[in-house]
Amino acid sequence: MDDFFSSVDLGLNHVQVIIRGMYAVAKSDDVHQTELVLIKQFYDACREDVSGLADFDDVIAREYDKDEAAEILNTLELRRTFLKSCYLLAFADGAFSEEESTVLKTLAADLGMDEAEQDAVREEVQGFLMRQISKIQNVDALMDVAKEFTSH
Repeated sequence: MDDFFSSVDLGLNHVQVIIRGMYAVAKSDDVHQTELVLIKQFYDACREDVSGLADFDDVIAREYDKDEAAEILNTLELRRTFLKSCYLLAFADGAFSEEESTVLKTLAADLGMDEAEQDAVREEVQGFLMRQISKIQNVDALMDVAKEFTSH
């Protein structure tokens, strides 16, 4: 997964914005347990690397702020990392909803990412996920997943 996320150095402020963005995506179509677990696991992994992180519940209690995000995610690499994290979350429950798609487009646009850049990030995430499940023996299930990816 290191190649997928490059070697972006995330500070406390980056992690908190990413968590809030992921949570905004999760809330768009009712938070599913798998999404909440993924967000918490990501946060816990970051807590090991970044000192000073607040409790998870305190971080998600504060709403995502697009102006704060634009200021903190001030490079294309940070913005792509943010959007990748949000797309991974959107696909986590096995259903990429229209509500999640709308929120993702808004988050990306608010960060100044055009539609071509958004599509490139989404395709990169889909490719990453397909590589992760390519060894599945159940071809029918794999085909169902592939159809879900290509329908958005």
